[in-house]
Amino acid sequence: MRHKWFRSDLASGISPQNGAMVQMLSDDIIPGAAIVTKGEVRGHGVYIDDEFLDDVTRMGNEKKQGLKIRFGHPTMSGEALGTFLGRAKNFWRDGDITRADLHLSDVAKNSPDGDLKTYVKNMAEHEPDMFGSSIVFTPGREYRKTDTGEKVFPPGIEDTRDDSDELNDIYSNAGPETFIEIDELHGADVVDQPAANDGMFSAFSTGLTAAAVTSFLDSHPEIIKILDDHPDAVEPFLKRYN
Repeated sequence: MRHKWFRSDLASGISPQNGAMVQMLSDDIIPGAAIVTKGEVRGHGVYIDDEFLDDVTRMGNEKKQGLKIRFGHPTMSGEALGTFLGRAKNFWRDGDITRADLHLSDVAKNSPDGDLKTYVKNMAEHEPDMFGSSIVFTPGREYRKTDTGEKVFPPGIEDTRDDSDELNDIYSNAGPETFIEIDELHGADVVDQPAANDGMFSAFSTGLTAAAVTSFLDSHPEIIKILDDHPDAVEPFLKRYN
């Protein structure tokens, strides 16, 4: 079962612009935050290339009100409540990174988890190297590249057997990395660098754990039935596994 939505790896850091970081932060705008970085999307077995970065830049700028920014990795409807931080605007390419300016909302000052707005501003100002984000997107087609950079797609269900054999041969002999296109850009989750290992942001939200479990169950829907049929076996299994 293919995931409906993907999350990119963490894009970290903030790009200072003309030494105006503190002034811009005082205006509730974090300039030059990394939104997505070229490279591997770990956990999905695919890579992001320059075309993907250009598409994210274009899609982000096409959103008239800006791209929704959330705090942490809320994955389930209940956890998504109270995580809204603001919107990302003014997307641009910066080498292997797509950046944007984060416009923080006053709504985030009164979230169920406290004043997220001030916390994020302080993180960006005092620990910019620990500041990062991960986009949420609908994946498009997967492809590989030839030595000349030409995109090669695997055979589809509409191809005949002969065409499929030929396309599969071309695809198999292309470069080893599998790249992904983006069909739709949904948002970006702001996190800190060690978030996967109980970083500061994860202290505010259990979304990271939920994200990992949700991702696993999306890939293995048959597990849901097993859990329903044998709920008492889960805890003993986890103890033995550990």
